[in-house]
Amino acid sequence: MKLPKNVLRIFFVYFLPILFLPFLFPGQASAQSSSEVTIYLFWGDGCPHCAIAKPFLEQLAASNPGIRLLKYEVHNDEDNLALLKKVSQGFGFTATKVPTIFIGDQYWEGYTDAIEKEIQEAVENGLANGSTDKVAAILVGIEHTAYEKYKNAPLVITVAGVLLLVVAASLLKRRKLVKTKKN
Repeated sequence: MKLPKNVLRIFFVYFLPILFLPFLFPGQASAQSSSEVTIYLFWGDGCPHCAIAKPFLEQLAASNPGIRLLKYEVHNDEDNLALLKKVSQGFGFTATKVPTIFIGDQYWEGYTDAIEKEIQEAVENGLANGSTDKVAAILVGIEHTAYEKYKNAPLVITVAGVLLLVVAASLLKRRKLVKTKKN
């Protein structure tokens, strides 16, 4: 089988740039991490602790455009209750109280002054250093641990691609040398 003379050119022009796309667009490789913070509030109608937590979180979200508050009432909405069960299971616990609040990879059940302070710290930290949205990862069916496990995949793919190019180039060179010796 005779290979075209421009095989290396094809590799370098078309294949090599594709390997470096994850490095050119790093935000795409880690779509779950950003400097925005999403707060997930699961609350219940008639819950006194929820009645205190909800306005605090609404005010916190209104104070900064980088904070997004998603509210799910669970006492009167079975879909929201099922969602709470799925999310809490993804975090490795069974939710038994409202409010249940999720930020990044942290969660709180109930509401106290100490929890309020922890929530403020989690939000400030997320805005300053970036926040991983574990809830979103759970909701799209991808466990958060899978992101951690495969976060170096673009690097591995790039290294494997470069090795493949080196092997292909050496094989072509060897083939050329064999042809030259025959002539």
